[in-house]
Amino acid sequence: MLDAAYSTISQNLLVHNVGNMTEEQRQAMISLGVEKAQFIADNYLEGKQAKDFMEAMTTIAKFAVNGKKNDNGTVSYAIEKDPLVHAPDDYIHIDDLVKEAFPEKWQSFKDKIVAATEKQDKDALVEAFKEYNQLVKSIYTNQPNLVQDKIKDYGNWQETIKNTEVSKHFSQLDKTSLSNFMEDIKTTNAWLSNEFLVKDLKNFQRYLTRNH
Repeated sequence: MLDAAYSTISQNLLVHNVGNMTEEQRQAMISLGVEKAQFIADNYLEGKQAKDFMEAMTTIAKFAVNGKKNDNGTVSYAIEKDPLVHAPDDYIHIDDLVKEAFPEKWQSFKDKIVAATEKQDKDALVEAFKEYNQLVKSIYTNQPNLVQDKIKDYGNWQETIKNTEVSKHFSQLDKTSLSNFMEDIKTTNAWLSNEFLVKDLKNFQRYLTRNH
């Protein structure tokens, strides 16, 4: 389950290079990622654990939706910032902000992710994501001076993220079983290439079934 969650983030949400994908295809890919996350929550998690997991994945998806793709297909997932006169690019990653504000807690988060992966501990994974979300929220709530140093128009950015809607290219899919879910994805798809979808679903299935 852990690998399925990580692959969903890396292959559907925070993809750093999307090649020649159109923006609509990229948004469809993100929509598929949210549905895959919901499948994991519905079938492998329960109660508050499932709720916390989906809150974290939805937050990641919102950052993904607001990603900016350049002509080379590279996508930057960031918050607008200014002034940073000598910054190497136009964006700063959320991870960089957390790392600067809470260096020790940031390292602790990274260590917990590694440990959870090695132990296949889904409870620890959900808890780590929950703690990460709290760190992000804490920066904007308790350290506005840090944010203001990096972001000229933080208020607009915050409102943008709050109001961001993930597209419904894929929605209300049959999640009663993995086979039904995958078949429904194939039937619904009208945006992603067959090559991408075959590889994506193959990995998702492999990660969810290899220990069964």
